[in-house]
Amino acid sequence: MSSNKDTIVEDAGSFRDPSGRVVYAEGGVWRLVDSKTLGLMRRLEASGLLRDLADEGLIVGTRIVEPSDPWHGRLLARYPGAQGVLRHDRIPFISYPYEWSPAMLAAAASATLRLQGRLLEHGLSLKDASAYNIQFQNARPVLIDIPSIAEADRLDIWPAYGQFCRMFLFPLMLYQHRKADYRGFFLTDLDGVSVETAGRMLGSLQIWRPSLWIDVSLQNLLQKQGEKAGTPVSGKPPSGSVGNPAVQQMNLNRLAGIIRRLSNEPRRRSAWSHYMATRSYDAAEGAVKAEFIGRFLKTHRPRRVLDLGCNTGEYSLMAAESGAGVVALDLDADCVDALYRKATADKRSVLPLWMRVDNPSPAIGFRNLERKSFLERVRSDGVFALALIHHLLVTSRIPLDAIAGMLCSLTVDWCVVEYVAREDPMFQRLLAWREDLYGTYSEPAFEAAFNRYFELVEKQSIIDGRRTLYLYRRKK
Repeated sequence: MSSNKDTIVEDAGSFRDPSGRVVYAEGGVWRLVDSKTLGLMRRLEASGLLRDLADEGLIVGTRIVEPSDPWHGRLLARYPGAQGVLRHDRIPFISYPYEWSPAMLAAAASATLRLQGRLLEHGLSLKDASAYNIQFQNARPVLIDIPSIAEADRLDIWPAYGQFCRMFLFPLMLYQHRKADYRGFFLTDLDGVSVETAGRMLGSLQIWRPSLWIDVSLQNLLQKQGEKAGTPVSGKPPSGSVGNPAVQQMNLNRLAGIIRRLSNEPRRRSAWSHYMATRSYDAAEGAVKAEFIGRFLKTHRPRRVLDLGCNTGEYSLMAAESGAGVVALDLDADCVDALYRKATADKRSVLPLWMRVDNPSPAIGFRNLERKSFLERVRSDGVFALALIHHLLVTSRIPLDAIAGMLCSLTVDWCVVEYVAREDPMFQRLLAWREDLYGTYSEPAFEAAFNRYFELVEKQSIIDGRRTLYLYRRKK
């Protein structure tokens, strides 16, 4: 019987690409490649471009595994159709485009365009532009699908342009111009937003905005004409003349400008993005809360922290500053955008995700195995549930025991949770226009629910008994 050290686990999301299956073994990420991909990778490694692109933060760190490495022979024996092996740096947490806020999706789009521009300088190209080829490494978007780098058939046309539009440009256009939540499109179609859907939803805006005319109306028209003629647009340009790379670079620059404007155009800020300024306690009480969190981080040093209902990320950033890798969730896109920009500027290991705590991402794709559910992917040493419980209880109508059980399932060790009494103004605001079903809700009831799953380590009142912080340890 093999040991865990020898176990090889296949990544269910890479089976579609015969030239780049991904497996996990011995704590590493390995990719089985064909001879064509291996030959190109050797050229990129010899020229220094493979290292340069990784140093520039455009691709995940990648090296060729030589035959002298025992895993080279072991993996090729297991997968005889492969001709070579690559090893990638591990991404701390795998996330998907239906979990990214608009600023994150725009950052992934910009990174894709920058990488395509760099490849173009060397006669290379991304043969596809799927958002699933991008992952965030310490708040920085990087390409992980290295076999999508290929020799360019044409230098004047980017064959992945149509997919780039479906995966990045159209979702951002719909969000900015129509306030459409693009996450549902990604959940129902792994190829993003079709040009037909984009054209239908953008409607008359296409007449007045040149960028929409070029990328939506014209592309939609050409596709319809191709389908009518029985030759649908494939997105792959005919090979032959190499073409002028300056033409493609102009288009890449144009697309980059559109993405930049879509990301920077002002929107009405949500109420939750101002929560830290309107919360129901003053600066002194906030300092007590921060001191409690800071003491926990300094004493117990969790390596992985999950911050639920993170808002703009004050405590996520504290955890990252202490050395923890942080995944932070909030249902408000503006809050996630703000935290992402702060984490990027400060170079903090925080991955904010646009997601409801009470309805996390499901498993999707072929046989529901291709993209794992959030709960399958996440595991933390410490979970934060600060100013959250009353929202789950009142707004989502989740019982206390179920909330405590959920938090227990998300951590292997610590839980920092905030109790908010019925008398608190924020609790009363949530109760407005709702039936009061919470007559039994009290601090003793709260403690009884959590004591089923956790052992109490410390508690501290921060607002005259209306709010209390608890540090719990999961029962073994």
